[in-house]
Amino acid sequence: MEIRLTHIGGGYAGRQEVLSKDRITFGRAADNDARLNPQDVRASAHHAVLFVSDEGMVVEDLNSTNGTYVNGVRVHRAQVRSGDVLQFGRRGPSVMVEVLAPVEEPQPAVMAPTDPTLVESVTSSTAWHAGRTTVQLMIDQAVRRSARIWRQWVMGIAVGVIVVLGITLGILWRGERERSASVEETNPLVRVAVRNQAAVVLIQHHFRILDARGREVSTALSEGSGFAVDPQGVIATNYHLVRPWEVDARFAGQAITPVSRSLKVIFADRAPDEALEAHLVRGSPEMDIALLKVDAPIPLPVVEGFEPDLARVRQGDEVAIIGFPLGSALLQTTGQERATTTLTRSTISKVSPTLLQLDAPVIQGYSGSPIFNREGKVIGILTARLGERGEPIDPSARAIGLGTPIRFLLQLLKEMP
Repeated sequence: MEIRLTHIGGGYAGRQEVLSKDRITFGRAADNDARLNPQDVRASAHHAVLFVSDEGMVVEDLNSTNGTYVNGVRVHRAQVRSGDVLQFGRRGPSVMVEVLAPVEEPQPAVMAPTDPTLVESVTSSTAWHAGRTTVQLMIDQAVRRSARIWRQWVMGIAVGVIVVLGITLGILWRGERERSASVEETNPLVRVAVRNQAAVVLIQHHFRILDARGREVSTALSEGSGFAVDPQGVIATNYHLVRPWEVDARFAGQAITPVSRSLKVIFADRAPDEALEAHLVRGSPEMDIALLKVDAPIPLPVVEGFEPDLARVRQGDEVAIIGFPLGSALLQTTGQERATTTLTRSTISKVSPTLLQLDAPVIQGYSGSPIFNREGKVIGILTARLGERGEPIDPSARAIGLGTPIRFLLQLLKEMP
């Protein structure tokens, strides 16, 4: 059986592939027959399988995280017809399935007499039976020919419907892309969010406070934001989120010993039970940058790119911050079961060799968020708002945000083993 797959949604939208197999697997992992874009995180690594059975062509979900849909209806196992659309996760990538070469039923051969001497040698009774048999064969052949013509006619109508459906879906898809492009042209920050928010993570650092005798006196939670810079699991964030006792003035001079209990990251649009364990691999307390590493079975979504040249960052430039203000508290308040990012517009109010100053208030939890320019490139890491680390500050200045230029992060990445 020959199947044509047309990607009509997701990172591979517009791609077509033809497979001649009776069993086709779908997913983001490289070993799938029909691989989905690794950036389409709503699809699982091994999401679903399409195969031929006694029922016909069937799709079966492989216990995916977000489910498999046929023409918009969620299914575990369902029959698939040519022209149906498979979607891998709600709002995930989608593929139209078309059968190009179905298996045809074999037709019985019709045997006709070829030697006229055989006809002449039979008795009249035998000739009468032979004649009746010949007539019956002619009738059967005519019936089969009519059935074949009917099947061809029905197949022609079906192919026509599929072509019309394909053209219609193509027009709708093209129209949606044109509308999306129009929105992105009108508001470039929409494009920034679409292409980057999946790489932003919520960081949760639980740690214990021990007294001089090693007894636990309290526990604490440090939450903030971060973003993936490498598909193999490297996460960038602030150093003060993973080692708060080294930089926060409130811990200075106390006879206590803080000890990390757990460090986890939750990617955007993921549930808390999908959190990944992380560990610190390199940090710079001076620039307030930390690099974490998580073990992921699949390539992770990463930010679109970086702009390290401060000459291209100017006072008055519009920027976007994507992160998790107030951390998990905001998600609980709004009743969200998944880590949904927040985008805040801001403006560069000052540029210096070692910091970026923003004119927007920085809410707790935004620390470690990437700062994007209008082209979707990361220009810095949001570090803190004035007074966040316990130092005295005029309350009227708390609306000033500070960021570390991205070139310091890139330098730290080069030092990784």
